[in-house]
Amino acid sequence: MSSASGSKTSGGGGGKKEASGSGSGGPPPSYPRNPMEGRTCYKCGDPDHFANVSKEYWEAKESNKPFVPLLLGIGRTGRTMAPGAERRSLSADRYTARSESDETNTLMREYFARKERARVEKIEKEGREKAGREAEAAKQEKARRKLEKEAEKKREQKERDDQLLYLVRMEIRQET
Repeated sequence: MSSASGSKTSGGGGGKKEASGSGSGGPPPSYPRNPMEGRTCYKCGDPDHFANVSKEYWEAKESNKPFVPLLLGIGRTGRTMAPGAERRSLSADRYTARSESDETNTLMREYFARKERARVEKIEKEGREKAGREAEAAKQEKARRKLEKEAEKKREQKERDDQLLYLVRMEIRQET
């Protein structure tokens, strides 16, 4: 029997055989085995993890202190390159993307701030217009009531004048 027969077992895995037939015993080829492979922690310099995995990061997070790596002595030196890849540094790409992202975020904040100011101004303007309409309506109602009172007074005065005129005519008739 050869060792490449496709019946590999993992240590302590219960001896299950892989049904994929690839004999790799790992995940499908579309998934990388370790996404951190080839990366180096900028805090401690150890390979295959980031600083958020380190003990200092979590201690700083628990005590609500900012986690800032020491730049001198400890940490990575030089560039981290993916295995076999020769290209410009990722930090330069990230800086460009980050500056574009920061610029976009700034523009979006300004846009939403302007939009909020416009919304608040519109609400305030509508409030002022409503108050103006209500004041105008109250003014017109007051003027209407005043005219009604004046008309009522004139009507009452006319009735009194008519009664007096009637009485005067009656007096004149009685005298004649």
